[in-house]
Amino acid sequence: MRGTVAAAVSATVWFLLYYSSLRLLPPTSVIGANDSSYPGGRFDLADFLGSLLWPPIPTHQTWLIGIIALVCLLSASAVGYFILLSWSLSRSTVEKGIAYGLGVFAVTGLMVWLANGYHPAVMRGALADTGFYLLGWSGWATLQLCATFVVHGGVLGWLYRTDSSMSQ
Repeated sequence: MRGTVAAAVSATVWFLLYYSSLRLLPPTSVIGANDSSYPGGRFDLADFLGSLLWPPIPTHQTWLIGIIALVCLLSASAVGYFILLSWSLSRSTVEKGIAYGLGVFAVTGLMVWLANGYHPAVMRGALADTGFYLLGWSGWATLQLCATFVVHGGVLGWLYRTDSSMSQ
């Protein structure tokens, strides 16, 4: 139960940071596409995941599917963190959480980069091809995504540390 609370709070922090900082990024440029499907012409992970799971183009329904998929992926990521800690027989720290957040950022950036090659909405020009770790869109997008995952991991590490120290 304690891990569930830590995962839920850290995922909430990730969503708040991600969506509050998304509008600070420059708009993407998609030739011949209708950018109104995602907020302010910005690349959104929820749109990306949702239209990958329910192709071919992003809609409001695919955005909701993407939000659900992001919640599931962030929860699975937290469970992976807990399993790694129990496997190594170590306690959670903020530093370990931050390192794990960097790892999740690395995996997410790699998966988005690879998925651009077969994503139906990207191939139809409905979503921008953001390139390697979102650098094809903007270096600020890469920093934004990295910062949100680092904070997510730090909060996860801190909350799980606090919860596990309270149980003894």
